[in-house]
Amino acid sequence: MYFVYELARKLKEQGSGIKVNAFNPGLMRTNFISSGTNEQMFEYVRINMPERYGDLDNSSSALAELTYFDDIILSSGHFYDRSTRPCFTSALSYNEENAKELWEKSEEYVKE
Repeated sequence: MYFVYELARKLKEQGSGIKVNAFNPGLMRTNFISSGTNEQMFEYVRINMPERYGDLDNSSSALAELTYFDDIILSSGHFYDRSTRPCFTSALSYNEENAKELWEKSEEYVKE
């Protein structure tokens, strides 16, 4: 979130019309997770932490709407959690000093 918030600030300062946001599809079974992944883990999360478990149809539909319809995302620097409505993230994620430090360190490491 630090990266998204800092990039959104930088683009805004430059007067760019580019919008940058974050999207969480939720934990779900995909081809990105090895087939040997413990099925019990998925079931545990689905039953005990349903707010963290994602549904492929719902998440993909929300992401498609966010991507396709220009009138949904009106500004930059937001977090979407399996829906088309922006959500707040942790208080720590809004710490601008931490975000700037991450940005600067990332630039430093990439230049090496």
